[in-house]
Amino acid sequence: MRFRERFGTMQEWLTPKRLRRIAFALLAIWGGLSAMYPGQHLAWLVVLASCILASAYIPNPIRKR
Repeated sequence: MRFRERFGTMQEWLTPKRLRRIAFALLAIWGGLSAMYPGQHLAWLVVLASCILASAYIPNPIRKR
């Protein structure tokens, strides 16, 4: 499989619903880890989850509703 085919398959699989689930799962992991290890800096998890969550709400002009 070429890169374009794999990338297209991944884009089809990553629907906005799945992206939201992934983002909220990362936020839940962050919450659990913050409770278990309060001294650790886990801001990278929040940043990653925020980026994924924001990308789930970007409209796709190719898809029709």
